[in-house]
Amino acid sequence: MKAVIGGLCILIGLASSGECQSTSQNQTNVKTTLGSISGRVTIDGQAANDMSVMLATFDQNTNSKLVASAKTDPEGRFHLTDIPAGRYVIRGFAPAYTGNSSGLPITLSDGQTLEGIEIALVPGGVITGRLLDADNQPVVGAPVEAVRAENDGGWDWGYRPYFFASDDRGVYRIYGLAPGRYIVHAGIDIANTSGLSQRKFLPVTFHPGVPDRNKAAIVRVESGSEATDIDIVFGQPKTLFEARGRVIEAETGRPVATARIGYGRISENSSSWSFVGISDAEGGFKISGLGPGRFYVSAEVEGANSYCVPAQFEIKEGDVSDIRVRLQRGATIGGVVEAGEGVDRNTFSKLQIWAIGSVSRGDQSGHSGSSRTVPISPEGVFQVIGLPAGETRILLLLPKDLPGIVISRIDHPMVQMAVREGREPEGAVTLQPGDQISGIRIILKRLAGGIRGAIKLAGGNLSPGAYLNVTLWRPSGVSGSESGTEVKVDGNSRFDIRGLAAGQYRLTAQIIVRNQSGPPD
Repeated sequence: MKAVIGGLCILIGLASSGECQSTSQNQTNVKTTLGSISGRVTIDGQAANDMSVMLATFDQNTNSKLVASAKTDPEGRFHLTDIPAGRYVIRGFAPAYTGNSSGLPITLSDGQTLEGIEIALVPGGVITGRLLDADNQPVVGAPVEAVRAENDGGWDWGYRPYFFASDDRGVYRIYGLAPGRYIVHAGIDIANTSGLSQRKFLPVTFHPGVPDRNKAAIVRVESGSEATDIDIVFGQPKTLFEARGRVIEAETGRPVATARIGYGRISENSSSWSFVGISDAEGGFKISGLGPGRFYVSAEVEGANSYCVPAQFEIKEGDVSDIRVRLQRGATIGGVVEAGEGVDRNTFSKLQIWAIGSVSRGDQSGHSGSSRTVPISPEGVFQVIGLPAGETRILLLLPKDLPGIVISRIDHPMVQMAVREGREPEGAVTLQPGDQISGIRIILKRLAGGIRGAIKLAGGNLSPGAYLNVTLWRPSGVSGSESGTEVKVDGNSRFDIRGLAAGQYRLTAQIIVRNQSGPPD
């Protein structure tokens, strides 16, 4: 739960080669000093001795990294030192106790001494019960999960503090739960699982014994309380099936060994993909653990000049065999990359060419084409193999530390430049089966525009538990819609955005405060 308590908007017009600075403050050669964070951990208001406190980088994409950790003293106090400026999340850990499960967000400036951080833990709640099959026998070793309700009436499927399983009596016990409303489930969701080896499985079932989560009974949990007899009774087990087939060369019919096999379930709006294994000496493969439904299977041989048009199959009430997955001879494109305005040739080894070829299939196999990513050599040479007939898009992939390098021009009679709305320039080439196109010349340039500045807070520093969220907005298409990119803000509320094209941009900043309490009952 996030609550916005402040915000601002800056409109910026960027010239074709200039650089805009939103404040007059000089951002270069800033000396960085280390700071510290200290505070206290309590359990039910009492000092928590020998408890772990961990500080990690703040990352909304769950890619956070541990920065520092400490143990509390007998008075519950902790002290973290040598912390660089930045955005962090701090958490306290104690078995069977709970606090803010998402952590307390903290913004630390250069050399700042941040004191008085309070981490309050309370005894967690418990949910316990038994797992029973249709014959009232215990289900042993099955994972069980409690899912907490959100404030908006939905379910927080990301809340998984621990993994729990039933014992030899079918008894499970989930502890350390924050106060709130929960639903409890066990069993296997076959639509989101692949590769099960067994022929029978117990489908996902919610307390007391229903397959529909919307009909699950609500379990209320209080701090230090224990909800008992939350049993789950399964129905009859479901049967799983398998599919067998071979990978062959489309032109000769010969089997293809050591091909990587993947498959996915076909749905109306999307499809999944899972790696299965490697084809044997006869090109054979097997996919186990399939429930009824429509699927596709594809194959790929690493380093081979080939591509695959996926084969479809359907599971109804039995196994499927004799599936044929055909590898077609692919086309090749290659050439050189040259450094244009503002581009250093020494960066070539960090860049990649991304070629996306369209496979015409006329179905919903879930396989949209053949995508190949290849490095550019230090001399600027590239080659992409295994592309299907049809249109292929040629794009440039950059590392995060090299923003703003784009394709300026492509010289080749068969390759056209394309500028899609809201995207970087790219190339487009139409390939015939087995084409060998060489001599493509790609000239790069670096976009010179940039925006840098600082966010100034009228009230001084951010309070503990708050952080700045800054977004760069740019137009993307004739509809007038915008695409937003989160901007990195350092511990001193400064930002520096590089590699922007000429145009008009908006910067928005918000102060975000995480809700420190759990969902209400």
